[in-house]
Parts: sequence; structure tokens; C-alpha cells
Amino acid sequence: MLQMLLGVAGTAFGSAVLPLVSIELIIIGAAAGVSGHLWLAVAAAAAVGQVAGKSLYLLAARSRLPLPSVLRRRIDAAVITTARSAGRFRRLREHCEHSRPQLLSVLAVSSLTGLPPIMLTTVLAGLSGVRVGTYVAVCLPLRFARFAVVAAAPDLLLAWLG
Repeated sequence: MLQMLLGVAGTAFGSAVLPLVSIELIIIGAAAGVSGHLWLAVAAAAAVGQVAGKSLYLLAARSRLPLPSVLRRRIDAAVITTARSAGRFRRLREHCEHSRPQLLSVLAVSSLTGLPPIMLTTVLAGLSGVRVGTYVAVCLPLRFARFAVVAAAPDLLLAWLG
């Protein structure tokens, strides 16, 4: 069981850094293979891995962490997508810095729903100087809630069919 949870956390971390695999599919597969309420542990492992991985983007956006060029390009692309010109980007950053409660609210919605993409809101949070502790306090419980719903899906489906 511990190996499976570490595998889920590691995969979640990897998918947070380079989203090449859907963590939701991994969660469903892992949760389908456990009994009882152990799907909660699967959701928790995925949430911890995802938030840890996304925290790298937060730190990189705050210029606290040097990143390999492939990850730096992803952050630059997220920033460019957010604002096409330097002036618009500067205004966006200033707005985020001055309206921290709004930014944290958008980050919370993003953590729970995935819209707007959590990578984008994480980068904006980092550029606005959000601390890692604040980021984790906002994101971790909501990512857990999101992943708990996903992890519960196999049991709910079996109960509904059965």
C-alpha cells in the first residue's frame, strides 16, 4: 500500500511539473485497487504530490529557484499567454499584488476546478510574491477535495450499478 501511495504522489509531482499524464486517470486506477476508504489516502497522496510539484513554479516565478530551460520555457509561455505585451503584464502583476484576496480566491477556484489552469494561477501567485506557506494552505485542501471526488468515483459507480 505504501509503495502505491508513494507511486501516486511521485506521479502527481511529475504531472504537476510536466503534465504529460492525467493525474485523474492515475487516481482512478489506484483508487479502484484499494478497499474501504483507502481512496482518501490515494487522494491525499495525489494532492501532496501535485502541490509540491506546482510549488516549484511558484518558487521559480518568485525567482527563488533556478529551473532547467524546459521548465523556464513553460513558465515564460504561461506568462506570455497571460499578457501578450510587457505593459499589460506589468499592469496584471501590479493588480495581483494590490488585490491579494482576489488572487487567492482565483487560486482557490483553480485548485478545486482546474479553471483557470492551476499552473497559470500558480505563476501569477509567484510573480505577486505569494509565500509558499500561503500557497500550500490555499491549494492543498482544495486539491485534496478535487482528488477525493475523483478517487471516490469507482466506489460510487459500483454502488450505483450494484
